[in-house]
Amino acid sequence: MLNRPGVVATSRLDVARSSGALQTVKRWEVSLEAEHYGVRERQHLYRTRIGNLPRNVQTLAKENEAVVLAELATQLEIQKLFDAMATPADRKKRSDSQLISDAIQRAHQDSIERTVVDQIEERNDVRAAAVLWGLLKANDKVALQLLRQIDGALADAHEAFEKGAMLLVNFFVAARNLRQSEGTVSYYHPRVEAGIEQALKRAENVTVKSLRLLIETLSSSNGPDESWGIAASASCL
Repeated sequence: MLNRPGVVATSRLDVARSSGALQTVKRWEVSLEAEHYGVRERQHLYRTRIGNLPRNVQTLAKENEAVVLAELATQLEIQKLFDAMATPADRKKRSDSQLISDAIQRAHQDSIERTVVDQIEERNDVRAAAVLWGLLKANDKVALQLLRQIDGALADAHEAFEKGAMLLVNFFVAARNLRQSEGTVSYYHPRVEAGIEQALKRAENVTVKSLRLLIETLSSSNGPDESWGIAASASCL
């Protein structure tokens, strides 16, 4: 990150937001999505990172460029792959192909988690994420009808929850962070839950207050289902 008087240069959205500079440079903001990275761009990203690897894995990285780039689509995934290759565990016990395969898998998983954090923070949806996390802790699936009822009860209890969690749920379904089936949603990948948890930890005060209100709502006699709500509340503690 470059930080001089009047200048903040960063690829981290959370850093830009915390600096207070995001709104003032909104007109120059550029979002990079997976489709913006063509073959040539990804090759450049890949090759410029090889020299930073330990010498004993540089050749392995060079030889497997095509294999890796057939699997990884973004700068974040490529960086996470090199992070994994820089610290290979028990290399002598695994073949080169297994090392590459494991590094690709770790890159996918770590990038999912980081992306979920960025999405929650960009949308300012920590409260909604806390509600979603709490409900999915109680059960591995959440009925959308129940979620709408809880959204309404939370909004009645506090104006900060008027936005509700359904908007985040719909966004996560579209982004393949959540899987929707027959009126319920569940995690698409375990790293999605890990990403939500990381985002919640980064906003601890908001998270604690949100979960407290969720627990009060679930266990209330005016809640959607008092007996289920009391049991579900225990999972959030």
